[in-house]
Amino acid sequence: MKNADRNKYSLAVIISNYNKSGYLRECLNSVLQQTLLPDEIIVVDDCSTDDSREIISEYAGKYNIIRLLFLEKNGGVSNARNMGLKEAGTAYVTFIDSDDFYYNKDKLENEMRLIKKYSAMGRDILSYSVSPRTDADGVLLPKERKRKWGRLQFITGKSFMMMVSMAKRYRLPRDYCIKKEVLLAVGAYSFYKDFYEDMDLLMRIAESGTEFYCTYEYGSVYRQTGTGLSNRKDEENKNTLREIRQEYYLRLSAQEKIECTILFTAGKIRRFIKKQIAGFPGQKTE
Repeated sequence: MKNADRNKYSLAVIISNYNKSGYLRECLNSVLQQTLLPDEIIVVDDCSTDDSREIISEYAGKYNIIRLLFLEKNGGVSNARNMGLKEAGTAYVTFIDSDDFYYNKDKLENEMRLIKKYSAMGRDILSYSVSPRTDADGVLLPKERKRKWGRLQFITGKSFMMMVSMAKRYRLPRDYCIKKEVLLAVGAYSFYKDFYEDMDLLMRIAESGTEFYCTYEYGSVYRQTGTGLSNRKDEENKNTLREIRQEYYLRLSAQEKIECTILFTAGKIRRFIKKQIAGFPGQKTE
C-alpha cells in the first residue's frame, strides 16, 4: 500500500477499560491478531483499581502500536472513549470495550474494504459487522448459534427515519469503523447517561446523513457478563430507549413525523402477525 493511501485510510482501535483485567488480554490479543493490523491501538484506562494498568503496560512494552492513556479520575465510558478519540492520530477510528473481543480475524479488513469502496464514490460511510452475543466465558449463546441471519435485519443506507421510528428490531451497529471527523462533527459521545450512549450517538450519525453498511460477516462479540445493559431492568431499558427516540422525533418536520408514525405502526403490526403465526402448530419464524 502506498504511503498516501495508507495515511488516507489509517485506523485506530480505541479500547476503553475499567477493572476488566480478566478480559483485557483476550481483547488485546484479538486486535493484534487481525489480518489488517491497525495503525494505533489506544487503551484508555478509566482509573482502574485492579491490575489492568500492569497488563496494559506489559503489552505496550511489547507492541509499539499500543498507546497508553491512564486517566487520573474515573469519568465513565463515554468520557474514556472521547479521550481516546481526541488522542487518535488516524483518519478512521473504531471502539471496543475491554470485556469484548474480535470474533473474526478479518473484522477490520472487511469493514475497511467497505469504507474504501464507498470512499471511491465520494461517500463517507459507517461500516460494521454482525456482533453475536456470548456468555461471560466468550462462548456464543445457544440462540446465537442457531440464529439464521437475514440481511434485512441490519440497518442499510440512510437510516435515520427507520431508527427513530423503531419500526424494526434491528441489530444496531457495534464496534464500527467510521471517519474520525464525522464523529467529531456530530459531537462524539455526549449522552448524559453511560447507558445507551451508543444508541444516542448512532442517532446523530444517521441524522447527519451518514449511510450505514454491514459486512454481513461476524465481527466483534457482545459479551454478556451480568453488568451493563444485560443487567438492567426491562422497564429502565424501555424508558431510556423511549427517551432517546422522543428527543430525535421532535426534531422531525411535520411530514416526517407522519411518515415515522406510519413506520412505527407498521412495525408493530408485523411483529403482532409474526407472533400469531408462530403460535400455530408446525409454524416456525426466525
